[in-house]
Amino acid sequence: EVYAFLDLKVAQFPNLAEKIDIGDSWCKSHPGACVLPSPWNGYDLFVLHITNRNIPGPKPVFWADGNIHAREIATPEVVMRMIDYLLNNYDTNADVHWLVDYHDIWLMPEVNPDGHHIVEAGGNGNSPYLYRKNGDNVGGSGCSWPPTPFDHFGVDNNRNFPFKWGCCGGSSSIPASETYRGAAPASAPETAAMERFVNSRVIGGRQQIAVAITFHTYSELILWPYGYTFDALPPDMWPDDHYVFMALGQAMAASNGYQ
Repeated sequence: EVYAFLDLKVAQFPNLAEKIDIGDSWCKSHPGACVLPSPWNGYDLFVLHITNRNIPGPKPVFWADGNIHAREIATPEVVMRMIDYLLNNYDTNADVHWLVDYHDIWLMPEVNPDGHHIVEAGGNGNSPYLYRKNGDNVGGSGCSWPPTPFDHFGVDNNRNFPFKWGCCGGSSSIPASETYRGAAPASAPETAAMERFVNSRVIGGRQQIAVAITFHTYSELILWPYGYTFDALPPDMWPDDHYVFMALGQAMAASNGYQ
């Protein structure tokens, strides 16, 4: 249904929207490996690219994604509402018109479609499975099924990115853990696909992504880099960047009451 929505928006706005395949989920990358709750063949990883392609670039890039954690099933809808807002209001809202004309906007409702599939399998009148990670079941023998919040196979895509991978006590090396970081940096195909996309946005030696947001549903927090340290000014960040993050984060929190 999420992917059908993307197809619908492309059909409605062919000059502004295109659906881009940036990779495959773990289950699609491993045919026949995913059999719980029932056999399925995995998914493509789709991103909707929104811009007025008649206006040449390069343009500043905006990225937003949802459902990197499977059980946070409100987040795809947030990204879908962003897509609706930008496309449906293009002809009537001057700010939206400017954003779409002069920015490359990439919106990914489903980082982790395998995990979302598992969560929904617990539905049908019952509570959805509280499944968090991707579909990677290698090394997950002995994990419970149906999955429990703290014992299920898979890799936590959010802990699998190469930057500071495995550092600082923020992840686990145990496959059954809900924060399992994977066997190696970017070992999960979903994480690797996002990394490839980020690297592909470097044009003329300059990263074009100006703003990136990843949506979660838990804790009602606005988080900005870097999460591996409690330093007020992280040592890896230019002070100007830090203060921009702080100003944006505080403004966002003031808009919705988050911390």
